[in-house]
Amino acid sequence: MTHRHRILVEGWRFSPNSLAVLNQFYCLEMLRRPDVELFFRDVPFHSPTWTQVPGLLPPEDEARLRALPAPATEDDLDASLRIAHPTLVTPTGARGGRSWCWIITEFGTLDQSRIADGRPVREALNTPGVRLITCSNWSRDGLTRAGADPANIALVPLGYDPRSYHTVDDARRADLRRQFGWEGRFVFLNISTMWWNKGIATLIPAFAATAEKHPDTLLVLKGNNRTVEPASDLGRAIASLPPQRQALVVPRLRYVGEYLTFQQVATFYQAADAYVAPYHGEGFNLPVLEAAACGLISICTAGGSTDEFTTPEFCRRIRSQLISPPQLTAQLGPGAHILQVDGDHLIELMRDTVTNESARALARTAAPAHVNPRYTWETVTGQLVRTLVSG
Repeated sequence: MTHRHRILVEGWRFSPNSLAVLNQFYCLEMLRRPDVELFFRDVPFHSPTWTQVPGLLPPEDEARLRALPAPATEDDLDASLRIAHPTLVTPTGARGGRSWCWIITEFGTLDQSRIADGRPVREALNTPGVRLITCSNWSRDGLTRAGADPANIALVPLGYDPRSYHTVDDARRADLRRQFGWEGRFVFLNISTMWWNKGIATLIPAFAATAEKHPDTLLVLKGNNRTVEPASDLGRAIASLPPQRQALVVPRLRYVGEYLTFQQVATFYQAADAYVAPYHGEGFNLPVLEAAACGLISICTAGGSTDEFTTPEFCRRIRSQLISPPQLTAQLGPGAHILQVDGDHLIELMRDTVTNESARALARTAAPAHVNPRYTWETVTGQLVRTLVSG
């Protein structure tokens, strides 16, 4: 008989927030494993404006997540994993000291706001009886720089759901483009929270320069109105353009802020022509992986976390420079840094991608071939379970 590992996950459910997303998909895959008996404990949302949103997942998946029981006791757990922000780095009663906290760094270190109980970062990251999990070497380096013991950090990448994120045939793609009103247009796509680190202030002027040369282009931005307020950053980026550039961008910009199911989001990737992410700091950047699964060529910042799961066959890398702005260092502490994107190179890559059909065709086959099965949720959850119960 297969031994069943008793695992407790603590975190968020039924939300488009990135931590809730990975939490839910990890849990769904663990529920499919005969060697796991799964328990769940909800953690309050970080912001009072965040609420549970039913309907993002298929009904049967949401029913399975809602049915997860809380543990009657922690004494007989084989492992526990906490995924939330800010992170309470404390041990549970899991046997063998297998208490884990999932933590991510985006800007080269971990700032105090990420620690729930107010302890100094270094002290919290070295809490006796707790080990750390993160999703990229970029993030792991940030934890180490913040004072964590490298031997106490495990790396498990994120994944994608191949049921939703996959290539479609030409007929389906053409149908989607008709539905979205994208016919006859070259569509650049970005899916993010629209925070400053996503590079929107760099993307907007680069798109303006691209549209000047290729007037049939569109920029589609998928954000989330309830999680953050994107209008300010996006509005400032547009307002900073000269009037003639604003006139190029505004009629060619499509912003989608309402909640969509994961399946609906997948259709954006399947119908677009290129994914663009000139980010300044990311712990992983899951949309780039989802774009790859859908056969979409990407234009991404070089030197960051996306280098770890992409190849030049489907990802065109924007030149960047690692810098430590004084304001960021003052806010986050020593070691904080970002990637400064070469805006001219971004324009060059965007313009070339519009006309480079062979590069887009190569990405359509090379990207899915690379990420599947390396980065499906099934594969990475297998890595996660092995890490939790053997650490």
